[in-house]
Amino acid sequence: MKHDLLIERRKIIVRAKIKGINDVREFKFFLDTGASITVIDEDAVFRLGFDIKRLKTGDRLMTAGGGMYLKILKLPKLNLFGKEMVNFEVNVLKISSANNRFC
Repeated sequence: MKHDLLIERRKIIVRAKIKGINDVREFKFFLDTGASITVIDEDAVFRLGFDIKRLKTGDRLMTAGGGMYLKILKLPKLNLFGKEMVNFEVNVLKISSANNRFC
């Protein structure tokens, strides 16, 4: 896997490999240097084979449209920039956008 950053539509994109229930998949993530949490889209969690309904409820996220509770998932393995992290905790969120190609 390449370790370089991509620039798409003025956004920094990174590639990550994630171990799911049955296999390892590669995803693209927006890199938000000001974010206080790591977020992954519900659709990516589903593609990895995890059951969203069984995930632990996490913190409340406040948005312009109101509040919502996030779900928490510990990824068995996350490989990013050549570093492997085990049981890496991410927050699961339904990301609605016109272009949902990224987690």
